[in-house]
Amino acid sequence: MKTKLIYSILLLASFNTYGIVKQYTNESDIAKDKVAVVKCFANWCGACKAFAQPYETLANENANDATFYEVDADTPAGKEFSGKYQVPGFPTMVVFNLGKPVGEKIVGGNQDLIKERIKEAKNTPVEKSAAQVSVAKKECGITQEATSSAYFKKPGIVVVKFYGDSCQFCGPYAKNFEEVAQEYSSFATFFQVDVDKYPDIKIEYNVDGLPRTLVLDSGKVVDTVRGDNADKLRRTLKALKNGTPIYQSKVTIEDGDKPARVRQVTKKQVRKPVKNRKPTKRKRVVEVEEYEELED
Repeated sequence: MKTKLIYSILLLASFNTYGIVKQYTNESDIAKDKVAVVKCFANWCGACKAFAQPYETLANENANDATFYEVDADTPAGKEFSGKYQVPGFPTMVVFNLGKPVGEKIVGGNQDLIKERIKEAKNTPVEKSAAQVSVAKKECGITQEATSSAYFKKPGIVVVKFYGDSCQFCGPYAKNFEEVAQEYSSFATFFQVDVDKYPDIKIEYNVDGLPRTLVLDSGKVVDTVRGDNADKLRRTLKALKNGTPIYQSKVTIEDGDKPARVRQVTKKQVRKPVKNRKPTKRKRVVEVEEYEELED
């Protein structure tokens, strides 16, 4: 009797793969996992008992690539899981990407196929859930999410920010950009473009770095802001609002024996650094003063 009891305890321990494998209770368990594997088993299934330890080993070997779960088909959670994903037999593995099934169900203990499905799930583009999109819109404030470049070709001033999930500077810039948008909401329309979701817009405007902000006047790009530079964006919008040149410098030029003269030039007319420009025989730039703040 004692021997049978010990045997039963050992058998139960080998079957219930605690360790790294988690117990699946509902969909919220896997909703936030980039990759999750759920094994549906039954206590009376001999194949399930035989696969219990190999599944635990598989979970340990691939812990960095996926989160592993198991659910008993005879429990309420297991019955719900089996019904929703139409489990045809036991054991059955379903691989998920952020709560969404990837590929076909895997029936039996084919470890190589499970590994391939995990790799497939890892390479599946992340699709934002409705909750994530809602949060993004809330953080976006008055800035609108653009799905087409047609939005940028309307009359008036339009400001477009390009960002991506892999951009480490886009997060800090988002708040600064929104502050500028709040300041100039009555003067310009503000958009943002997720380059991972709309790469065609990124290509159309030759965006080669993030974050990147374009300022357009009736569809024509009049200025480009690279990186997290909200101050420059603010100066550009201020200049456009005041009707003054976006880039304005006071340049003093000596021309031989003629009196020095002062010119107002735009950025395109001044090659920087102007002070280090090699002087010609007659003309020499002797002073450059840039107006960082334009008065109202």
